[in-house]
Amino acid sequence: MNNKSINQEVHSFCTFCKKTPIAMRITLLFLFVLIFQLQANDSYSQNTKISLDMENTRIEKVLQSIEEKSDYYFLYNSKLIDVDKKIDIHVNNATIASVLDKIFRTENVEYEVKNAQIILSPKNINENSSGLSYESRQAGKKITGKVVDENGEAVIGANVVEKGTMNGTVTDIDGNFSLQADNNAILQISYIGYHPQEINIAGRTDIDIILEEDLKTLDEVVVVGYGVQKKSDITGAVSSLSSRMLEERPQINIIQSLQGAIAGLNISVTGSNAEGSSSATTIRGSNSITASNKPLIILDGVPFDGPWSEINSTDVQSIEVLKDASSAAIYGARGANGVILVTTKRGDADKLNVSYNAFVTMSKPINIPRLMNGEEYWKYKIEALKEANTVDPTPDNPEPWMANMTDTEIRMHEQGNYTDWVDAVTRNAFSQQHNLSFRGGASKTKYYISLNYLNSEGVALNNKFERYNFRINLDQEFNSWLKFTTNTQLGRYNRSGSSPDFGRAFLMIPLSEPYNEDGSVKLKTWEHSSEAFNRNPLSNINEKNSDVRYKVITNNAIDITVPWVKGLSYKLNTGFTLETSSWKNYKGRDTFQGEGTNGELNTDDWNSSDWMIENIVSYINQFGKHNIFFTGLYSAQSKVREGVGLNGKDFPNDVMYYYQPAKAGTISGSASYWKQNHISQMVRLNYSYDSRYLLTLTARRDGYSAFGDDSKFGIFP
Repeated sequence: MNNKSINQEVHSFCTFCKKTPIAMRITLLFLFVLIFQLQANDSYSQNTKISLDMENTRIEKVLQSIEEKSDYYFLYNSKLIDVDKKIDIHVNNATIASVLDKIFRTENVEYEVKNAQIILSPKNINENSSGLSYESRQAGKKITGKVVDENGEAVIGANVVEKGTMNGTVTDIDGNFSLQADNNAILQISYIGYHPQEINIAGRTDIDIILEEDLKTLDEVVVVGYGVQKKSDITGAVSSLSSRMLEERPQINIIQSLQGAIAGLNISVTGSNAEGSSSATTIRGSNSITASNKPLIILDGVPFDGPWSEINSTDVQSIEVLKDASSAAIYGARGANGVILVTTKRGDADKLNVSYNAFVTMSKPINIPRLMNGEEYWKYKIEALKEANTVDPTPDNPEPWMANMTDTEIRMHEQGNYTDWVDAVTRNAFSQQHNLSFRGGASKTKYYISLNYLNSEGVALNNKFERYNFRINLDQEFNSWLKFTTNTQLGRYNRSGSSPDFGRAFLMIPLSEPYNEDGSVKLKTWEHSSEAFNRNPLSNINEKNSDVRYKVITNNAIDITVPWVKGLSYKLNTGFTLETSSWKNYKGRDTFQGEGTNGELNTDDWNSSDWMIENIVSYINQFGKHNIFFTGLYSAQSKVREGVGLNGKDFPNDVMYYYQPAKAGTISGSASYWKQNHISQMVRLNYSYDSRYLLTLTARRDGYSAFGDDSKFGIFP
C-alpha cells in the first residue's frame, strides 16, 4: 500500500464508519488501525518537495493539485475558508510549509500539519469576521476538546464554530480540535447525520462533546423507482432534493435550480434565452462519445422526453437522482446514463391549503467583449488603407485612400453617429411567473390542483417563452385494499418569434445603419458587397414566426393490496403522453432572404403519442430480524411520431404570410413517420438483516424494436 492509497483509505473509512453498525465499526477500526500503523511510520515526511506552476487558479484546485502530487490531504470547512479565491502560485521543489505560506500569505488562514493531514482554519484573531477587537480576542482563551459519537468513536471533520462569528475549525482524524475563543463564547458543533449542539464555554477550557445520530434523517424515505425505501436501507448511490430547495432557488427552467445541489449531477448551461438557457445534463460524466449521454427522466412514473422548462418547479415535491448501476439497473438499457425521478406534490386530507406565489425578474447582458466604437474603427481603417494604398497623394487627391471609404461610413463619421450593434440586438428582459395551487381532501380523497403562468423574455430582441400549465393529482381510496391515483398535466408552450443574428452583430462595423429614416429595419446596412458584412442582423425580427406546442401527460394507476397475503400488492400503472406541435415561418420581402426569393415559407407540423402499461408486483415483509422487499415488473411501451412539412417560394405578396401555400410559385413537401416499441421484465430483491447487513439484487430484460434482428432482447443486471 503506497502513501496515496493510505490517504484514500482514510477518506473511504471515515465515510464508511458513519454508515456501518457499531459491531462492524469496531472490527473494521482495529483492522484499519493495524494496517495504518504498519504503513504510516515511514509514509509521511515534512520534507516532501512540491512543484507548482499555476496562474489565476482557485485555491481549491491548488489544494487538489497538492493532494495529487503528494501524500498530503486537507481538512477544512469551505464555509470558513475561502477556497474559491483565485491565486498565482509558482514554486519549484519547495517544502509543504513554504508552499502553504505562499498560498495563504494574504489570507486569514492558519494551518497545522499532522503527518499527512493538513488542517486549515481561520486565524484566531479576526477583527472583521468576529466583530471583536484585537485586545478582546487576546483576552480570550484557548479551547481544546474532542468530538465523538454515541459509541465513543471520533467524528472526523465536524464543524466547531464560535457562535455569531466566522471563527472556527474542524476536528482532526482523532476528533480533536483547538480554538481561540472569547471567554463567554458559545460553540456550535455540527456534522451531517447528527443533531447539532451549542455549548457555553464559560469557565471551561477542555470540552468533550458527544453528538447524537439524527435517526429521523436515516428513516426518511426516498423514491427509488417502482417504490420507496428508507435512506438507511439503500445500497446504491441515490441523491434526493426536496421541494424546499426548489422553492428557495426559483428559476424559469427547473434544471437550473439543480446546479450545484446534487453531487455527480453535472449541468452545463449555455446562453441566456427566454426558456432558461440551453443545458446539457449528465450524471457522473459522459458514457459515450457518439451516442446520447442524457439521463432517463421519469415524471410521476411516466418517461418524460421534453424540455425541463415544461415542468413547473412549484409542482415538484422531490427529485431523486439514481447515479450508479445498482440504483439505475431497474430501468435497464435506458438507465445507462443514470435516472432522474421527478415526483410532484400530493393532496392533504387534513385541511384545504390555498397557495399563491409569484416572482418577477429582470435580466440584462453582461460581460460583453469590448468592441471598437465608430471613431476607433475610422482611425483603424484609415491607417490600414494608408498602408495598403498604392497611389501616391497629389494636390488634387491628397487622400487617395478615401476612395475606399463608403458613403455611409463617411456620412456617419461626419455626423458622429455610431451604432452599437450588440446593444441594438439585445434588451433588458422582463420575466414573470404566477402559480396558484389548491391542496386538500377528505378522509379517503386527496387532491392537488395547480395553475401556472409564465411569461419570460430573453435578452435577445423577440426572444420569448410563454407557458400555461394545469395539473391535477388525485388519490382516491375506495376501501382498505383498493386505491386509485392519477397525475395529469396539461400544457401550452409558446416559443414564437425570430431573434436577431448574434453572430453577425459582433461582425458589424459601427459605421453602418440598422434602420431606415422611417424606422423600418434596413436589409443592407452599408455598401459592402459581401453578405457577411452588410446583411442586417436585425432582419430576422421581421420574420413571421409561430411555434406553439400542446402536451398532455397523464399517469393513472390502480393499487391492490392483497388482503389474504400480508405484504403482497399489485399495481397497474398506465401512462399516456400526447404532444402536438405547429411551427410556421415566413420570410417576407422585408427580410434579407425573403427579398431575394419573393417570400419564403417553411412549416413543420407533427404530433406524437406515447403509451405505457406496467404490471408491478411488490412483496414487503419482516421475519424477526429479516426484512424483504421484492419487486417484479412486466411492462410494454410504444411511441409513434408523424409529421408533415412544406417549403415554398415566390409569392405574389406578403399579405397572408404563412397562410398562403397555394399561392407559392414553387412548393415542395415532406412527411415523416417512426415508431418505437419496448417490452421489459424486471426483478429486484432488497434484503436486510437486523438493519445492519444489506443486499440488493436487480436484473432487467429489455426488448426494443431498434435492436438488431438477432438480439431483440438484452439482460441488464
